[in-house]
Amino acid sequence: MTREEARVLVYGSPEAAVDLIVELATVVPSLQAKVAELERKIALLSRDSSNSSKPPSSDGPVAKPKARPPKKSKKRKRGGQPGHKGKNRDLVPANEVDLVEEILPAVCEHCNKPLAAPGNSEEGKYFRYQVVDIPEAKLHVTEYRLRCIRCECGAETWAGLPRNVRSGFGPRLTAFAAYLTAVHRVTRRGLMDIFKTIFGIDISLGSTCNLHEEVSQALAPS
Repeated sequence: MTREEARVLVYGSPEAAVDLIVELATVVPSLQAKVAELERKIALLSRDSSNSSKPPSSDGPVAKPKARPPKKSKKRKRGGQPGHKGKNRDLVPANEVDLVEEILPAVCEHCNKPLAAPGNSEEGKYFRYQVVDIPEAKLHVTEYRLRCIRCECGAETWAGLPRNVRSGFGPRLTAFAAYLTAVHRVTRRGLMDIFKTIFGIDISLGSTCNLHEEVSQALAPS
């Protein structure tokens, strides 16, 4: 309502103006109380650990994230950084090397003349560079022949199989299987695949379980 409209109402209809003033005097306090209550609730909802004594764990999912200072850009080159001490694999002693291949330069890098090989390969300077590889897996098979001997009484007696070989697998294979399952969490079926693919050994799922149980019982006292 504009001031002109209010003036017309007061001078043209005094009773209507009085009724309006009385009505407003009744409604306004109630509206003011509701506004104050809403403002109080909004203030409670907007409180978090950044503007009150509330712990950060009480912040809801709608809480504003704290502003973090921008990270300084650190562009580093790939590889070892300046001042970093590199780590190289130690060379195997010469007397433990399986194969030595001499590599000779063909021509002089200065005048391009052909170079003659030295008479003694141990003469002159050389740089040692080693390549480590895994040897080809070759099974070590032990065959036990259980003999039968006839006694003077006429009875035949067969030799018994040693207790430690009854599983059909040797101690190194058994220990390797236990190491893979216990330390590297290889599954029983994973063991079957490893032995077949790498070593060419056919081993059943039941045998892998038996090997694991055998090692468990052997280590039980310790």
